[in-house]
Amino acid sequence: TIGTGQGLPLVYSIRAITDTGPRDVDTDLPPLHPFGTLEPGARASFRLKVSRDRMSSPTGATLLKVSNGAGALVWVPVNAQRGDLSSPSQ
Repeated sequence: TIGTGQGLPLVYSIRAITDTGPRDVDTDLPPLHPFGTLEPGARASFRLKVSRDRMSSPTGATLLKVSNGAGALVWVPVNAQRGDLSSPSQ
């Protein structure tokens, strides 16, 4: 399961077949995204991206909470910058 705060606009990207052929399709990451069960040794991928065009400030950060529901827990820091927005002067 992946859980996220709302500090950054995160999307997950899936490869989809569209009318124009295969392409990546981005979907908003919900506050909680459950995965199916993986058998030992099995692999899965999950591509996350920051939707920078929806960032309202030049920098942003959030923590992703990744857990397996059986006690394993990992916090993953995510930072992003949006270069076309000016940074506040210090």
